[in-house]
Amino acid sequence: MKKILLFSAIFLTFSVLSGQQRRDTETKEDKQVSYTLSGFRHGANFFPLVRLPQVEYSPGDTLGFNKYHSIDVIYFWLDKRERIRTNRQPILKEEDTVGK
Repeated sequence: MKKILLFSAIFLTFSVLSGQQRRDTETKEDKQVSYTLSGFRHGANFFPLVRLPQVEYSPGDTLGFNKYHSIDVIYFWLDKRERIRTNRQPILKEEDTVGK
């Protein structure tokens, strides 16, 4: 019985301590921007913001294939294409009747 109580006390202490919020011991100069994921997950919950030189993060004048593009750039060009497509009027040269 004592072993069960001791084990449950150790387990409870460990689970309470592991659930504590992260304390920042870094100074403001050493601090880097990081993402925090919400919800429960196993493993690290803080990720540094990474900007790679071979990725285009903001839309430019043209869409080229010499760089990778972020999802925001892709959505920008898809929206732009959709606006251009919906503003065009269909051109009907003649009407044909089928089945008479």
